[in-house]
Amino acid sequence: MRFGRAPRQVRAVNDVSFAVPRGEIFGLVGESGSGKSTMARAIAGLLALDGGTLTLDGRDISRPVEQRERAVIKRIQMVFQSPEATLNPRQTVRQMLSRTVKALTQRRGAALRDRVEELARLVHLDAALLDSYPSGLSGGQRQRVAIARAFAGDPDIVLCDEPVSNLDVSVQATILTLLADLQQRKSVSYVFISHDLGVIRYLADRVGVMYLGALVEVGPVDRVFAPPFHPYTETLFAAMPTLDRPPAAIRAQGSMPSAAEIPSGCPFHTRCPRFLGEQCVTQEPPWRQPVAGHAYRCWIPPDELARIQRPIWVQSTREKDAMMRSAEETA
Repeated sequence: MRFGRAPRQVRAVNDVSFAVPRGEIFGLVGESGSGKSTMARAIAGLLALDGGTLTLDGRDISRPVEQRERAVIKRIQMVFQSPEATLNPRQTVRQMLSRTVKALTQRRGAALRDRVEELARLVHLDAALLDSYPSGLSGGQRQRVAIARAFAGDPDIVLCDEPVSNLDVSVQATILTLLADLQQRKSVSYVFISHDLGVIRYLADRVGVMYLGALVEVGPVDRVFAPPFHPYTETLFAAMPTLDRPPAAIRAQGSMPSAAEIPSGCPFHTRCPRFLGEQCVTQEPPWRQPVAGHAYRCWIPPDELARIQRPIWVQSTREKDAMMRSAEETA
């Protein structure tokens, strides 16, 4: 995915490849501007690709959403960060859900009404709120409506783009618990985007770490969350606010460069706390594979990274687990 024209063309997503098996949650993490949301919008067909392919069960679906068949649209749905931007303020919840159900399933009459009420129950939305307008709902209730709409056609994959980042922490926990429950009950796949590593650890089966439009690490969540991990992943752990502050040596230096001027060699070398020198500047790093299924791009070999890194994520993930357990008990 590229935007604009040379010489200021932005390379938003470049040579990103991953697969999401049925029933799996694939997490995407990275700073703002790393290409996560662009990736999700491309999968949803909201942005036209400049190259590459998207496949669903082996079938090419690389076309924009307006050129996709109804059956494909039904199978791939999206939950956005801000439901306010996607909910029609002039329609009630019932009207919005009815319109979506009708478009995706062609239900009419009593079958349509029953499906709308079923969706409300599915996301634990009080039936009395079906005749409310979005302005009369809380942020958590609006996000429940957005989730209900995404599940209206029984999708196979749901793209979740920072769906809880605009909510209070306590509300975040209940929405995450809801999403986890729906994923299990419906055997649906998620591509779950978040800047919160604790959320990804709680939900995801596998995780991809993006930097300047490219993947720098990918693997099972338990492996990516333990050394050795890419130095960029390490700095994301170090930036988690619930941790005891780590030594300055493992913090990223400065801000992310512009996607219109991606550094040579390893794109992270301008900020990397593990910078080795000239080879990081002039040569693209190789993919390293500590174990099967876990890979990262760096000049530092796995045994050396494992030796110099320490699992600074332990305290944060314990606190996140405690919060999630509390939310599950409340739910």
